[in-house]
Amino acid sequence: MVVPPVVSPEQAVALATDPEALAVITAEEATQVFDALVLDDLSETDLVQLVSAVQDAPVAVRESFEKSINVFGGAVDTYVPIGSTVPVSTRRALIAITIMTSLMVIPTKRK
Repeated sequence: MVVPPVVSPEQAVALATDPEALAVITAEEATQVFDALVLDDLSETDLVQLVSAVQDAPVAVRESFEKSINVFGGAVDTYVPIGSTVPVSTRRALIAITIMTSLMVIPTKRK
């Protein structure tokens, strides 16, 4: 698989949602592909296919994905980042709960 020097958004979607393509491209090519993606223009089906394809891709490709795409932006909430066992949506919820809990003031009684 050869990734063109300039990747259009349409080509990026086709490559990024194809598990076979992601299995053989280099980290540099993956960065080109992911940088060309416009997540706001992708359908829900495209986003599901993207996460599914990337989730099973080699680690170098996943690292490129995580560097190029804001995985905490809300578009790829079902993605499980490298080194994690839970999807992004769960991590975001856990972080929010931790922050809210730490901001809560515990009332104390004065004598």
